[in-house]
Amino acid sequence: IGLPFFIAWGLEAWMPKTSDFLRRYKGLSFYLWATAMLITLGQTIDFIFLHGEGNWGSIAWLGVAALLFCVVQFGFGRWLGGRYGDKISGGQLLGQKNSSMGIWMANYYLTPLASVFLAFYSVFQNIWNSWQMWKTENGERRTENGERRTGNGERKTENGERRTGNGERGTGNGKRGTGNGERGLAAEGGVRLN
Repeated sequence: IGLPFFIAWGLEAWMPKTSDFLRRYKGLSFYLWATAMLITLGQTIDFIFLHGEGNWGSIAWLGVAALLFCVVQFGFGRWLGGRYGDKISGGQLLGQKNSSMGIWMANYYLTPLASVFLAFYSVFQNIWNSWQMWKTENGERRTENGERRTGNGERKTENGERRTGNGERGTGNGKRGTGNGERGLAAEGGVRLN
């Protein structure tokens, strides 16, 4: 676990040019991971199509079990994280698994059928994480009191009323209010509306 840290530390101390080069291309690690995941999932899919005949029931049950485990672990993690104010981190803590190594080991040292559960789990967790990232970046998140928070920091209550980050209320038509019934300044012209 500490090996990558010590390698990075050693490169920084004794090979700063190499360290700077790697730092410039740090985004490349995602593509290396994606390639490795593609290869390991491809091996599992290859096994399913070539040798899965007669094992379809087992493969289906492994897929259902992987989905069930994924839902339970992400769900329990979100619940637990919600108790401490960070549902997403809680879900990631319990739900996110590094299954690439397990898939590879199962393919080479056990029967490839053993890797099917991990491959399904990997697919389900990546679908969940992709949806969660999309929802966070483009969608809305619910706050503790049921309000939906948009990507620009604006909150929407259950009745459709919008609130800005400073507590002002509005209806989305360019008018702002203070919450005590009086109408505020129009967003465009700064004219007081009474």
